[in-house]
Amino acid sequence: GSSDAATTLLGLNHLWQLGWDEDRLAQLGLTLGADVPVFVRGHAAFAEGVGEILTPVDPEEPWYLVLVPQVA
Repeated sequence: GSSDAATTLLGLNHLWQLGWDEDRLAQLGLTLGADVPVFVRGHAAFAEGVGEILTPVDPEEPWYLVLVPQVA
């Protein structure tokens, strides 16, 4: 939901050549959902308030573990 809303805002901004900056799109996104601004900005962030205060974070290199159980 929230990532779809953010993608729609970004797409319409581009399609309609509005020229809105990231801050304006994030503010509009906040009216749609608390976590929409983080998807508008497109980077990992620590969110405060209802999602309107974002502090960028640089997560460490991720490690993934894939388990495949032998269950029939």
